[in-house]
Amino acid sequence: MTSVTFTPDVGGDNITIDDSDSATTGLGNGGHRTRFMIALAQFMKVVVWVKATAQTVLGYRDAAATSASQALTYAGLAQSAAGVPSYAGKGNQVMTVNPGATGVQWTNAPNLSVMTLTHTQPLVRYMESDQAGAVGVFQTQVEGGAYALLRNTAAARDFSTNVAEHQVNSAGRHLFGGGADNNTDKFQFQGDLMVNGYLKASLNVTLTSDVRVKRDIVTIEDGLGMVERMHGRRYTRSDIGDGRVHVGVIAQELREVLPEAVIEGADGLLSVDYGTLGPVLIEAVKALSLRVRQLEGDRV
Repeated sequence: MTSVTFTPDVGGDNITIDDSDSATTGLGNGGHRTRFMIALAQFMKVVVWVKATAQTVLGYRDAAATSASQALTYAGLAQSAAGVPSYAGKGNQVMTVNPGATGVQWTNAPNLSVMTLTHTQPLVRYMESDQAGAVGVFQTQVEGGAYALLRNTAAARDFSTNVAEHQVNSAGRHLFGGGADNNTDKFQFQGDLMVNGYLKASLNVTLTSDVRVKRDIVTIEDGLGMVERMHGRRYTRSDIGDGRVHVGVIAQELREVLPEAVIEGADGLLSVDYGTLGPVLIEAVKALSLRVRQLEGDRV
């Protein structure tokens, strides 16, 4: 059996019509003669309900549009009442507190060629997204009157551990490589320094030579013999192509005589600490001086 109930929630009178022989609800066995009009009337009530509901929905839509328009109007009035300037014609501008701190004003967007950060500890953090772990994370900051470039060393990329690769303290001294300030020198480096070119000094280059930092001190023996086995050379450089004729020693030759003066780099190339030759030359000159005095009969 098939039945249809015209319920009140869609405009009906809660009347049920079916295809049975029921004397009250059925359309079968001649019942359609008496109940068809009832069913049709219920159907029309449903249609009327649908129409009324649609009109109500459209009314809500129109009311919502009106409300949105009114909201914009009210927002503009609220802006005016609060001393907030109008949005009109303010593209590419930002709202800031006015100089008197009594309200707000529109100002031109910051020029990114000159950006000022004002804070008790202003900082900028750089995180390379295609790297993982501690790699590719740096931070520049100003704190306590000093500038620092920090390199993150924490796997969590949160700077819980880091190295201050470059600092400029309040006294204007520059610290490179995470070293401690010696409170004296303008530029201080911690670690090795590679210069691909000429290193020039208008005054002098010095090495720490204080006895307080030296141990196992012995006098160089056979300085003259070592000098006799060394060779001074003239040569040109194939790696820099400066066209100059240089004077010096060959690291491989010197290593056979004075290995302490030869340093092997990470790239396998040998370099020479020419300052190390000085003490050897001192002892060689002393030995020659002794021979001269002996030959002159002035024995010591």
